[in-house]
Amino acid sequence: MLYRFIAALCFLSLLPVSVAAAEDEAVIIAAPQEQASVEPQALPACNDTNLVAGLHQALKDYYAANTDTSLIEQRYRRLMLQNLAHFEEVPIKNLTPKDNYLLADHIIMAKINLGVTEAEMRLCRNLAQGKETPLYLLIYPVEKGLMVEALNLGGLAKKGDSAAFLIPSRQ
Repeated sequence: MLYRFIAALCFLSLLPVSVAAAEDEAVIIAAPQEQASVEPQALPACNDTNLVAGLHQALKDYYAANTDTSLIEQRYRRLMLQNLAHFEEVPIKNLTPKDNYLLADHIIMAKINLGVTEAEMRLCRNLAQGKETPLYLLIYPVEKGLMVEALNLGGLAKKGDSAAFLIPSRQ
């Protein structure tokens, strides 16, 4: 027991010396190297014709992959494809999870997983009348271009379902 006590005292007496030696060393903190900056692609307007055409094709592909024999669903899908022309921009900063939980969830996931800020996102809402929940488009930059997610595909779609497509960057 006495030997352990003596060993502990010896160890403790050496400890401040090693800390003092470490404090005298210069610490160099270098800034990270700048990567080649790529001009961010401008976000398209909500009523952009290329955006609406891409959305139309993405929804057709989504509906082809998720077939349903219900007459109500088929009618809803036809009406959805016919009423894609008019969108308005919605400020993301005014949106709260209480307003639309699934929409807020997609926005938060893009912020956390992709590091996208609100300034780099655009949220568009479909102005078609007669729907209980409007179709939303969430547009944000990704490595190869712009990602467009169509959210709130309707009451008969699976919870949290979305159709997404990529607008390639112009280089």
